[in-house]
Amino acid sequence: MAPGRERRRSPRAVTDELVRLNLMDQPGGITWMQARCVSISKTGLQVEVSKPLPPNARVAVEMKARDIRVTAVVRYIRPNKMKYLVGLECVWGDQLPVGISEEPAPVDPA
Repeated sequence: MAPGRERRRSPRAVTDELVRLNLMDQPGGITWMQARCVSISKTGLQVEVSKPLPPNARVAVEMKARDIRVTAVVRYIRPNKMKYLVGLECVWGDQLPVGISEEPAPVDPA
């Protein structure tokens, strides 16, 4: 593969949207956290969170502004200033809508 060549299976669109994450593998029940989606593709998304997520953890993702609910797996965690960038890959046949707009959805004030 040539240096600098894109390795993703789907093109990524930059965005700035609020999402909710449910850490499904946590003992003791549901663990919800708010995150900011910074990029999205048909097969996954990158989110910014205040605390690192466990590698390979299963995560339920809700994007209310786009009416999206998918299950994903944490593929990477990278420190980013005072937060973390987390790569999430959709699993079990879940895919994000094919017609993803390059324009961010309206920010959910909730």
